[in-house]
Amino acid sequence: MSTKIPQTIEGTSMMLLLLGAIGLLLTSIGMTGDAVEASSSTSSTTDSTIQDPGEISAMMTQASEDIQNELTSQGDKLKNQLVSTFGFNEIQSQLSLGYQFAFAGNTSGAISHVESADEALEKTIASVFRTGEEVTMISQNNSLALDNGTRQILAAVGSGLTDLGGEIRDQRNNLIGMLQ
Repeated sequence: MSTKIPQTIEGTSMMLLLLGAIGLLLTSIGMTGDAVEASSSTSSTTDSTIQDPGEISAMMTQASEDIQNELTSQGDKLKNQLVSTFGFNEIQSQLSLGYQFAFAGNTSGAISHVESADEALEKTIASVFRTGEEVTMISQNNSLALDNGTRQILAAVGSGLTDLGGEIRDQRNNLIGMLQ
């Protein structure tokens, strides 16, 4: 059974986004420990002490690569969640259709799709800024029992969303300039 998250962030959707982001981060941290443990347990079953510097180097390199791959994978999952939650696919679709109409010489059709993308961007900007502010406020809420690392992660996510909102706003202004 699959559930669809509404295009706007309201109530439980906001909490799902935050829980998802935190879950992905915690999973990444957990996977980091698993990768290191797996590398060390593999070697300890064959030999309790490793004497070959090349083998030690290979194990450390593999653990580092495994951690990096997992961080990339979790980052991609988070990015996909943001794309879905904030409706970026609809914006991209409208811009792509606008491009196709413009390429075919249909200016009015192109403008219509750019206007639709603009409306979606306006809603997205508000949602992204609101979410960024809310995540930042959570990171600064001292009544919540959070350690400093969690607060720093939440603050970074909030700041990143605010920066994303600013970039989207700038791109929207560029689109509006095309329409005038």
